[in-house]
Amino acid sequence: MILFESPRGHRLSFSEATLSELRHTAAESDVRVAFARRGMSPDDLPTPPNSRLYGTGQSGELAADAAALPPVMVVSFGTCLTQFADEAIQREAFARGVDAPVAHRWLSTDAIADLSADEADVVVLQLGAQALLEPLFRARTEEEASRLSRGVGKVMAGLVHRARASAPRSMLIVHTVAPPSTWPPALTTDTWASIWASMNSAIKDAAAMHSAVVLDEQALTYRYGASNLFDDLQFPWSHHGGRTDLGREEPNQTAVWHRAIAAELWDCWESAHLPSLKAIVTDLDGVLWPGVLAEGSLEWLDSDSNTSWMHLGIQEALAGLERAGLVLATLSRGDEEVTLGDWAPQARRMRIGPDDFALHSITWETKVTRMERILQQLQTTPDRVLFIDDHPAERAAMRSAFPTMPIVGDDLYDLRRLLLQHPRLRHLSPSPLGSRTASTRAAIAREDIRAQVSEEEFFRHLKVQKTLRAATAQDVPRIVELLERTTQFTLANGERFDSRMLPHTMVMEAVDRYSDYGLIGVSVLDPESSMLTMYAVSCRVIGLDIGADLLRAHAQTLGMARVRVALTATDRNRVLRDALAAFDLRPTPDGLLLNLGGDDVAVDYAPR
Repeated sequence: MILFESPRGHRLSFSEATLSELRHTAAESDVRVAFARRGMSPDDLPTPPNSRLYGTGQSGELAADAAALPPVMVVSFGTCLTQFADEAIQREAFARGVDAPVAHRWLSTDAIADLSADEADVVVLQLGAQALLEPLFRARTEEEASRLSRGVGKVMAGLVHRARASAPRSMLIVHTVAPPSTWPPALTTDTWASIWASMNSAIKDAAAMHSAVVLDEQALTYRYGASNLFDDLQFPWSHHGGRTDLGREEPNQTAVWHRAIAAELWDCWESAHLPSLKAIVTDLDGVLWPGVLAEGSLEWLDSDSNTSWMHLGIQEALAGLERAGLVLATLSRGDEEVTLGDWAPQARRMRIGPDDFALHSITWETKVTRMERILQQLQTTPDRVLFIDDHPAERAAMRSAFPTMPIVGDDLYDLRRLLLQHPRLRHLSPSPLGSRTASTRAAIAREDIRAQVSEEEFFRHLKVQKTLRAATAQDVPRIVELLERTTQFTLANGERFDSRMLPHTMVMEAVDRYSDYGLIGVSVLDPESSMLTMYAVSCRVIGLDIGADLLRAHAQTLGMARVRVALTATDRNRVLRDALAAFDLRPTPDGLLLNLGGDDVAVDYAPR
């Protein structure tokens, strides 16, 4: 079950299977998917169907149906660009199993300041207001335009700061500002690009400071086309409105922008509140290539057909995700030796090869049984794995066995888009460590040995070397990644790590005979309060008995025998709680007091 506790005290509970099924149902008739895939013009878009995606087509009926869904209150600050999208945002939420009333307010410092702390679960800032953008288009020189863009960026960043101050517990979603599709003739292309880069950089920096999620308008223009979304080909540049139906005189916007922004907003919400995906397990025949590879048909590689390019596109997307840190595994029917033997020689002609996968499961045994073993080998849970299969019976069997597992493959022409835009895969870009394939293979080999020998023999065989050192500025991207991705051995308090915490931060690296795991643990310990504020150990090394050693070693470097921990028990952090149970625990008003004991830890310490 997916849980989310809102600032207003609501505890939301719904299954990933329900969300996946709703998205699957909607995708079959979702016109924005058709628009993105087929390059249709806005005029070609059909009327929104009466599907679950758009409710029943009647606002009153939508409100009645949504009454039984978990509530998420959205307050949106912006211009008419977001005002016209309110209903689409609510309907998209309804399609994903959430009741999301939307209150729109015009963007201003006073309006943001008037927002009460517990009024909204989600606060949206759309910063492209005409009053802010107008000076940029009146600049007479490039120097003046650059200077003005820096000033506008500071004002926009100030609005982000004010929003976080007004709503400290709300999820904050901040729009960047997409540049128009044309620009003033007095400005060069390079200057124009730098103006918007400077302004959006200020927005992103402010968002990062306040743990806000960035909704990238420019990414939407890449996906849908700026002229399909915005009105600058007809109206002044600073208007920054959605594309208009020019056959109507009253203010209006076409539905393309509404659907695009609604989908992106709730993708942002899902990426923040649903577990990120750790692995993709995929069928081979019919997914990575047409037909059965073992039957020897390779003519498709020389074909210029849509089907051939589609399969190569799927391969390329998977290979890109693997390079960004996602773990790949195969789960297919057939003879493994024959399939891999036919695949490996053709890997250079394809976009992906057998070596890009951490493990292969290609037998005639049922896929559900083998998936259970894969989950054990990857040390993960069903909700962290995306399963791909083109056969409906295989998808149905897997969905029945693992209700929380996201499952796709019904529309192969849409699969590449789904993989590259999936909200739960956004954490992958960029990854400081890159590919995890080699370390995952090493972990699997390590556990195979563990099952055959005693625990003492196992650790003697591994020759694990652990090194504790002070964190540096170069470690920050990896620390952030580790804290955000780790869901089992983690102490998460909702605060985002930043460089100001470095003086109180230690990291641990690990090497054994199978792999150099790199930076696999982080501990943030305040010496004044003795409070452990952040803590995470990668699931790849949970079996190496590292978790307790990291905490004890960090405390010993500070001369501390006791540490305070504020820990909320969840189903996912049981591994952390089991490790802490090795210490002498005593409840206190502000959490648990851990007596770490005086035993030295077998850890190499590398001082500054």
